[in-house]
Amino acid sequence: MDTIFNVDNIVWRTLSKLGDLMFLNFLFMLCCLPIFTAGASLTALSYVTLAMHDGQDGYIARRFFKSFRQNFKQATCIWIPMLLIGVALIADLLILRRSEGTMVMSLTICIVVFIVIYCMVFCYMFALLAKFETTVKGNVANAFRLVISHIPQTLSMLIAGAGAVILPLINSTTLMWGMLIWLLCGFSLLSFYNTSILRRIFQKYIPEEEEETDPDKWNVDETMPKEEK
Repeated sequence: MDTIFNVDNIVWRTLSKLGDLMFLNFLFMLCCLPIFTAGASLTALSYVTLAMHDGQDGYIARRFFKSFRQNFKQATCIWIPMLLIGVALIADLLILRRSEGTMVMSLTICIVVFIVIYCMVFCYMFALLAKFETTVKGNVANAFRLVISHIPQTLSMLIAGAGAVILPLINSTTLMWGMLIWLLCGFSLLSFYNTSILRRIFQKYIPEEEEETDPDKWNVDETMPKEEK
């Protein structure tokens, strides 16, 4: 009985982690309501889940809003173009679905390829901003480099994200449960999974001389991914 009610056992730790993820999910969705703030909210989400993997589970709101404020300008400069590109790609795909012909099929394949690349880059973009000090241009360049340098990990994150979106669409029952999970902890849970992978990738590019200076932000230049040996 003492084991069951011990706050250090795996059940209580799991429930505590789930509670943190639900609270984080609420903060994320709340800060995404004005669409233009979604980039800063995505960055803050990654910032907190990265910290959770480092054993820093407390102060969820404080950490979230710290990152939200610090990265708001850069995150918005990245988010707005990414949003417009994403909308354009989906709109083109929907328009082509109403047409037929060999040329239409070729264009559809090209757009699907672009969407896959877009999603791969998206997996890294805001987590990079949460972890590293760099320019907007450097952030975008590093995201592309990491996609190329870490294909298996990128595919793992891509499949997880695609599955989380597609599986609820199977039927009305899965849609209902899927929506419930997304509202409760879907965004934070997916971010927690992705950052478990990203944390190991990022560790390779943290300068050794800075390892003991700041656990949240690292100063690196635009060639950061090229330093991998």
